[in-house]
Parts: sequence; structure tokens; C-alpha cells
Amino acid sequence: MQIIYAIKSYVFAEGINSLFRQEVQLIQPPAFCAVVPAEILQAISTQSCHFLVVDLDYLEGSAEYLFKQIRQAFPLLKVIVIAENLDRRILHAYRNGIAASFSKNETKENVSIAIRTILANQVYVPNSIILGVISEGHVFTEIETHLKLLSEKEIIVLDQICLGKRMKEISQCLNIAPSTLSTHKLRIMRKLSLDNRRELMNFMAAYEDWKKNKSIVSN
Repeated sequence: MQIIYAIKSYVFAEGINSLFRQEVQLIQPPAFCAVVPAEILQAISTQSCHFLVVDLDYLEGSAEYLFKQIRQAFPLLKVIVIAENLDRRILHAYRNGIAASFSKNETKENVSIAIRTILANQVYVPNSIILGVISEGHVFTEIETHLKLLSEKEIIVLDQICLGKRMKEISQCLNIAPSTLSTHKLRIMRKLSLDNRRELMNFMAAYEDWKKNKSIVSN
């Protein structure tokens, strides 16, 4: 069984390999590739591998693009994502078909549980991700679908809010009355089913991530 590591720490890869070896005897020495989507796709297309471990913190390029390509071209390949913090990027990665994720500070016991889970052809989701989803209340993934609910003017207002501007600044920038701006904001929240400021902030964070990834892919 071969595992390709798109990470920068050989010691970390050896540690994961040793935990795999406790579950499966025939584990080959770790193979490495650069943490770049094109290099990763090249590596998994030329080598017979069963697992891919990707360090999301060092990935140079669009993670969404990479995982979509893997899901389409290599549907049987199981992808494991590691990161310093299991944040919203990980949720996007699960949406695009990864098999497991864990923090770089995760205990050996939990990493072993993750390995056993994916070896059983199941998806492993850390408790921290589950608790994060529950506490946030909203997990926004289909951003384009949400944006279609808004008018062109409302999207312009949303962009201004995302820039961190105060309502007075936005009102002056767009040359509209403060009351009109407040109406736009209320309509945005109503159309997106956002009940409070925290949910609005969560959506704006997801929206900013989506714009950033879209820009990377288009370039």
C-alpha cells in the first residue's frame, strides 16, 4: 500500500506511516511530492497510490480545484488533509470529497482512529469540526446559490460590508441614504435566512473565501 505525502515534514510523514503500519502490514516507505496542485495531480497519476496526505497550510494554489480534480479523475483515492487549525477550509474540503482530516497537534490515538475509519471505507470527521458546525449554526458552502437570491445592488452593499466599512462610509460611498442602506442590509439578511449579526459574519467569511478561491482558479 502506497501513501503519497504532499507535506513538508518528513518526520511527520514517517509518523503517519508508522500508524498506518499498525493497521496494515504492507505499507511502502512514504513518497513525497511538492505541495502544488499540478505536482500533486502529476504524482498520483504516475504512481499507484491508495492514499494522499495534503498539508493545507502549505498548499500553493486552490484547494477546491485540487480536490475536485481528484474526485473526478481518481474517485477511489482517499485524501487526508492536515492543517494547524481545522477551520472553514476543511469544511470546503469535505464538500469536495476528502476522506479525513486532523490537526497537526492531534493525538496519536485520534489519528489512529481516523486511519481505521478510512480503512473501513468510511469518512472520518473530527469532533472539533462537528462541534464547530453545531456552534456556528450555519455552514455556508453553495455561495453562488445564495448570491442568486440577491439583487445586483444588494451584492454591491454586501461587498462594501465585507470590506469592513461602517454604515456611514458605505452610505457616502454608494451615495444612498442611511435608511436605504439599512433596508438593503435587512433584505440581504432576510433573503439569506440570517437571524443575527453572527450568522451574517459567518456568511461574509464564507463569501470572502469563495471570492478568493474563484480568483485563484480564474487566474
